[in-house]
Amino acid sequence: ELQELYKLITNYMKQDMVKEIRLQDNALDRTAVPLLCQLIDLCPYLTKLDLKRNKLDDSASNDLHAFIERIPGVTSVTRDPATGDLKAKSGNQVRMIITLEDQSPPDPEDQVLSPTAALFGEGDDPGGADVDGFLGSSSGVTGQTKLQGPEAPGFAG
Repeated sequence: ELQELYKLITNYMKQDMVKEIRLQDNALDRTAVPLLCQLIDLCPYLTKLDLKRNKLDDSASNDLHAFIERIPGVTSVTRDPATGDLKAKSGNQVRMIITLEDQSPPDPEDQVLSPTAALFGEGDDPGGADVDGFLGSSSGVTGQTKLQGPEAPGFAG
């Protein structure tokens, strides 16, 4: 869904218009951090990223902190000790706030996968067994089992 949001913003060329993104209550975990960073990078005038009530752990918060520290013009990033919110400043002016309060712990039954898990077949792939079965079959090959070179009988060369 974050990729769809990214595509939507870029397809309509609204990067400069986006000031606030609200993603509260989306069960986002640390695997979403790279996509969140892409969204932050995409929208230069983003002032608020609402990530309340997700499943972002301390590692995810630290990754977001490290990313916004490197945004050009940001001079300091502070973390609210009570809520965990991140506040990026340019001089005395608040440049961006990332709200992180009320994070719940990640589901222990969820397998932690990388953001590219779906692309590279990591984790549970319900179709994986079907694909393995198909690839292990003759797959429509009926006669020739290996490639033939120019010395093969019947080669017109």
